[in-house]
Amino acid sequence: MATPTGHHHPRRPDTDRRTITGEENRLRALQLRKAGLPYHAIGQQLGTTSQYAFKLVKAALDNLRTHCAEATETLRQLELERLDALLMGLWIPASRGDNASIARVLKIMERRARLLGLDATAKIAPTSPDGEAPYGPLQAVQELDVLLARMAERHASQPDL
Repeated sequence: MATPTGHHHPRRPDTDRRTITGEENRLRALQLRKAGLPYHAIGQQLGTTSQYAFKLVKAALDNLRTHCAEATETLRQLELERLDALLMGLWIPASRGDNASIARVLKIMERRARLLGLDATAKIAPTSPDGEAPYGPLQAVQELDVLLARMAERHASQPDL
């Protein structure tokens, strides 16, 4: 019997009827959840319990996350290979002092560092809109309250707007 985790019996082929049915159930459970159905209703439609419906949805989402992560990593590797190819063509002229090649090499290195997450993130402290004074969340809420009060006053004086 197929499990909700997306793994089937190790000796059962991917094309086995039970494996396919399990995949279809996970997909259907996810579609029903996406449509807004609660787990007990999903379970009823699939002829199972709400707990198992939850497991089916979770397994389908885990499967999606895994595939997205794999696709993202594949794309990252492809981009790194492209950058490497560009870098190889510019390395010799850059190492000989060609300023244009040096600039391009640095751009490639920056892009590579971003792709690999090598650069430290910039810390940005919240400031007032003019950028001068420290700015806290309480200040923002107070300013929003003032703006909302002004809008309410305008609306009260001109109710047809």
